[in-house]
Amino acid sequence: MQAQFRFVTWNMRYTTSAPNCRARWDFLMNDIQWDVLALQEVSDAAWRYFLAQESQHQGFCTLDSVFEVPAGSHKRTGGVALLARHGFTLDQAALIPDYPDIAHPELRKPERGLFARLDGLEEPVTVVSWHAPHAADGQWPTKYRAYQVLTRWLETREGPVALGCDANNWDLRLDLARPNPPKAESRYWWQNLFFSCRPTHRLRDAFIDYLGGHPDEYDRARLDHPAGPLAITHIRGNQHKRTADRFDYILISPELRVTECDHEFATATSGKVGSDHGTVAATLQLG
Repeated sequence: MQAQFRFVTWNMRYTTSAPNCRARWDFLMNDIQWDVLALQEVSDAAWRYFLAQESQHQGFCTLDSVFEVPAGSHKRTGGVALLARHGFTLDQAALIPDYPDIAHPELRKPERGLFARLDGLEEPVTVVSWHAPHAADGQWPTKYRAYQVLTRWLETREGPVALGCDANNWDLRLDLARPNPPKAESRYWWQNLFFSCRPTHRLRDAFIDYLGGHPDEYDRARLDHPAGPLAITHIRGNQHKRTADRFDYILISPELRVTECDHEFATATSGKVGSDHGTVAATLQLG
């Protein structure tokens, strides 16, 4: 049994080009260290390329035919994936379930949420890859519902949980205290509750936990980005206005603690690799 695992989350950016798939894979193999990987915006072409490589890894993707699309859901395009290596294994992979009592099932995007049991530590850990829908062009009801479904599911999970996600959540804050829960219902109510100081799930932001225990790192983050955010994982906006933001997160349950947490943005978003998101990496231990 191993004492810790290196968990990395990355929105690799949707691509079907063979050279781009190769560039993404080379980045994962050569530029970052990981034991468990949560990927978002995985195309069928990219996933087939990854599976064809001679590497000692194991994984699941929501585009796999074993995961049936619920009746009434839209056609799947970009999915999410989980991979493990270095003696860690994944089992019992499944889509995050829907809840019939939540309105508008036609807005469901089942390919954006995957979980599995991670073995290799003293006790199993539930690992999750999730991608929040965006709210642009009037699509906020889809995002609203996605956060509601994820929150409902997390409320039922027991034991250690590690979630890697592109949360599509704007966070320019420099203070470690999380915001208060929203007071009034709005189109971002579930999202704001999810990232508040009193969410209804048990997970905590691993990066915020890490900075809270490492004041020198916290001071450096504020000096590096005096206008926020504490770390850059995505640059949002258009050609007229671009804003560096923190869209990507690792969240952990109380059974896990973080000993290291860092971000890689420059290489991941370079012309060579081609993503528009950086990675978030955390070394996690039980206890």
